[in-house]
Amino acid sequence: MKSSKQYVLFILFGILIAAGLYSFNSVRAKIRKQEAKQQAPASVPKVLSCVKGIQIVRSEIENAGRPDASLAVEVKNITETGIVAIAMESTNGKEAYTVTLRSSFQGNPRAVIESRETGTLRMEVGNIFPNALLRIGGVIYSDGTEEGCGSSLQTLHELKKEDEKKKESSQ
Repeated sequence: MKSSKQYVLFILFGILIAAGLYSFNSVRAKIRKQEAKQQAPASVPKVLSCVKGIQIVRSEIENAGRPDASLAVEVKNITETGIVAIAMESTNGKEAYTVTLRSSFQGNPRAVIESRETGTLRMEVGNIFPNALLRIGGVIYSDGTEEGCGSSLQTLHELKKEDEKKKESSQ
């Protein structure tokens, strides 16, 4: 008789633990959704360019209100030279999130944005600092020249070095 009571208490205790874990996880999921909504910009942030050869065509938030929301920035290459790599960043003091659109730097790199053509950079909304400007920070052209702000160019240089190391190790 005593063992059946212990068995029932053990089952009830297990049910209570399961219900507690379920409640904890559902509350945590709701908090994450609220944080994501709070982090998402209410409107499309202003996008500037450190690069004279780039014109901002449009910017819009794609999939607004969803976890996969992203900011799409369409840019136009207004130069006579193709672009091999371009970087966009959201900065907040010393912190920065950077996205790039690039081809491999190995061999004869192909242009990701041809002369007088457009291309689109996408950044997850969660990686955009609230009330911060976005900027097209750096470009490497197909002729090897580059232009832009220091931090973005540094990022592009690091990516170029990584590609060169991969090329050396594969030979």
